[in-house]
Amino acid sequence: MKKIYIWILSLSVLILGCMDDKGNYSYSELNKITIDNIAWSNSINYGDPLNITPELSFSLDSVNVSLSYEWIVNGVVIDSTSPELHIESFKEFVGNRRCYFRVEDNSTGMKYTAEFMVNVSGTYQAGWLILSEKDNKSYLSYVKEQKKEDDDGNLIEIVYGEETDVYKNVNGTDLGSEPIKLLEHWSSNYSSIGEILVLQKSGSVELDGSALTKAVDTELEFLGETYPANFVPKDALYPEICGYLLSEDGNVYSRRNDVPKEYHSGRFMAEPMRASGGMRISHFIPTLYLNSKCILMFDELNHRYLACMDTDYKPKLCGEPTVISHKDYPDDFSDLNNMTREIVFAASYENPDPWADYENSVFSILYDRTENQYYMQNFGIGAVWYTGAINIAPDYEIPFPDGDMLNGNNVFAISRKTPYFFFSAGANQEKLYWRDMNDKTGKAHLFDIDFEGHSITSIAVAMNGDRIGVGLDNGIFYLIDATDVGIWKSNVLYKTKNDMGKIKHVIFKSGARSVFMWGEE
Repeated sequence: MKKIYIWILSLSVLILGCMDDKGNYSYSELNKITIDNIAWSNSINYGDPLNITPELSFSLDSVNVSLSYEWIVNGVVIDSTSPELHIESFKEFVGNRRCYFRVEDNSTGMKYTAEFMVNVSGTYQAGWLILSEKDNKSYLSYVKEQKKEDDDGNLIEIVYGEETDVYKNVNGTDLGSEPIKLLEHWSSNYSSIGEILVLQKSGSVELDGSALTKAVDTELEFLGETYPANFVPKDALYPEICGYLLSEDGNVYSRRNDVPKEYHSGRFMAEPMRASGGMRISHFIPTLYLNSKCILMFDELNHRYLACMDTDYKPKLCGEPTVISHKDYPDDFSDLNNMTREIVFAASYENPDPWADYENSVFSILYDRTENQYYMQNFGIGAVWYTGAINIAPDYEIPFPDGDMLNGNNVFAISRKTPYFFFSAGANQEKLYWRDMNDKTGKAHLFDIDFEGHSITSIAVAMNGDRIGVGLDNGIFYLIDATDVGIWKSNVLYKTKNDMGKIKHVIFKSGARSVFMWGEE
């Protein structure tokens, strides 16, 4: 009992003490800081200035304050003195990075942070690359499209510019000779910038996708660091898991990328690929492998398509030529394992039907020598990732309505995201036509553009399908509006001013893998 009384007495004294407390504590309200006027996304080109001017507001007092600042870019504090960021030539990185502006109230130690993105495009990251031959040398040129926007992000105008002989400007030496074509390709790293393969008979080279600096000679990527005997480059396909080089003799040399997220992580075999029944490849068909999980090639020896699976879900199944064993063909559709008609052109596009069985469709122009007739063929394709089986969905194979305009010298291109097909025609291939692929019977439409009698040698389509690039044999490049409205108006967006030689191949350079996957912003 005595212990209980003592405990009650102590509690009473404590309560009385609290009642006598008149509040001798001093509380001060925080002078909270708000950071405004920093855009979430800040896009610049490599080497361009980066200027960010935040606005600070204070909940109490904006005069009697002592502040410290930090600008954190790519994980590094690059400025700790100024409330504004001004970099005359930004060369910290290429790609997308989260960055931070941090303000500290020195009197309280409170820190306030604004997060933002800096998106840096390489000097040559995106645009149009033009491979030509001039003075018996390979010649690489670049056409840039730069968007000008107002403070609210609304497009004001697009400024175009051109740079000729860009490889020599960057690397200080000539590119090579006997140019063939260009290929942009990506690693499996989502943020990767695509590299550029320049195919040429003097020796193919790989270029860095941002700066166009030389990365490696393709010959050094073979086992033994030398080309196989009788190898003469004709074409290339570089999906993610494997890579393929086609020689003029029909042999295909392959490699497996040991680390798909990195470039040049595997070597090409010194011996060509083998397939049951043999093979002699005439065409590579650039499928949208991220959708189809496979690539295609045509075996002219056995008149058949062969597919090679390519997906990181089952890398062990990748790289082996597989026969397409489809059984239920319509009566008017060629057996893809026993083709009697020759392939003139073949390329792939995204199926716009959200309910379609396959996201990737292949469109081809075929020639029947017996009938002296051109046909157009369409089918869906996709690999079963867990078995490696190649499935197709035949769509149609019908006479090409513009067959009378084809003569074996035509140049073709297909839009990946819009329903348009483009081709050259005329006695000298000096005319450019387009047709809507949904119209299977109507005639093609002529672009009302005078190319002054010069031959069209290459056609490329921008990733979103709203622009096409056209190269001529006189070294002039045209950039043309290919929107639904633009194709009817034959609107030329830009025409180069400098002679680039005879243009061999044009590509739209997407740059970031994300653009290749999803399209341009």
